[in-house]
Amino acid sequence: MAVQVQQPPTGPPAERVPEAEPPRKNRLWRRACVALLLILGAILTPVAVLVTYTKTQILDTDRYVATVKPLASDPAIQNYVADTVSTNLLAQVDVKSYVNDALAVLPPQAQGLSGPVTSAVESFVHEATLRFVQSPAFQQIWVQANRVAHAQMNKVLTNEGGNVTVERSGAVKVDLKGVAGAVQKQLSNSGLTVVDRIPLDRVNGSITVFQSEDLYKARKGAQLLNDIGYAMPFIVLACLGGAVLLSAPGRKRRGFIKAAVAFAFGAVILALLVNGARHFYLTALPTSVPHSAAAAIYDTLLRSLHTSVRNILLVAIVIAVTAYVIGPSHPAVAFRNWWARTMTWAGGGAHRTGWGVMSSSAWVAKNKRVLRIILAVLLFLAAFRWPHPTTAVLIWLVVLALIGLVIIDFYGREVAAESSPPSGEDRVHAEA
Repeated sequence: MAVQVQQPPTGPPAERVPEAEPPRKNRLWRRACVALLLILGAILTPVAVLVTYTKTQILDTDRYVATVKPLASDPAIQNYVADTVSTNLLAQVDVKSYVNDALAVLPPQAQGLSGPVTSAVESFVHEATLRFVQSPAFQQIWVQANRVAHAQMNKVLTNEGGNVTVERSGAVKVDLKGVAGAVQKQLSNSGLTVVDRIPLDRVNGSITVFQSEDLYKARKGAQLLNDIGYAMPFIVLACLGGAVLLSAPGRKRRGFIKAAVAFAFGAVILALLVNGARHFYLTALPTSVPHSAAAAIYDTLLRSLHTSVRNILLVAIVIAVTAYVIGPSHPAVAFRNWWARTMTWAGGGAHRTGWGVMSSSAWVAKNKRVLRIILAVLLFLAAFRWPHPTTAVLIWLVVLALIGLVIIDFYGREVAAESSPPSGEDRVHAEA
């Protein structure tokens, strides 16, 4: 006789008690800290870039010379130098008296040619100067003259003394007396021997590349920037990273997106500052400096800042897109599912062809997340340690990152998806 054991009545399943949310005061405090760090990160981003620019351009002579070297082949600069040198050469000799003396041996009717011949001589001097400025020899003089001028400006900013190449008015000038000497020699060889009388020490062949009355007052600021220059980028990273860490649990991904937006906003601020300062720079220069030459100098000197803006925007876009793709939104989930199916399909085709080297790896599948982190860290270190990375360099690093992710996902694909469909005999056994 079977004994029936009566089971005690069971009630409805107990509802899951949701985890207690942090107090409202703590949530508000966390959000305020995140907002403050994001604002500081956005504000300090252009400051960090400008400080880094100061260290690599204003206080680094080699970097400065490498930046301004292409200006030697800029037509606006060549015309500016040619005008300056030829004008100063002609100012040291009375061309009209020289022409009148030459015409004195001719019939009286030739005296009327004094004006046209004087203009022709002046044009000849300018053209000869321009031809020299357009030659490779000028590039060497240009590089050396800029190196000397920049070294003197550094002495002013760092209070190390030195010769007065930077005037008390704050005008930074590039001394091109070497051009005047070379042109004088060419003119003398061409038969214009009157230039032999020109004392080169009296020829003012310098051109102004920058002028600010506050240059001498900027010594303390330059010393401060030199001290904190290396720390500013890390301060920006600390602000943005702290905003991500302080984001509420489950909202870290949104924290990355917000940090990327703040980073990009800082780049926009920098772009506006650079474009706005262009007008003040052009108006601060003396009227003797042609507008086209001044614009070429400004755009060349600040070329690295434009590169920094593009680099920051590119990094911000990569971070925001990555954070979105790994998120729970329907488009992100659909994309990940499509990507997984694509890797499975590609792996299945490689498996059916018998290519063992293309087989999936259980070890890669198990350590897929770790491999992705290692890849990201290596590429970040490559970008961080790269000397003056351009936007093209960062784009290639992004391409390498995509290639690395494809390789990791390909070898870490689902193994079961690669198994061949069951044969007829296996199907019969399965049905039995």
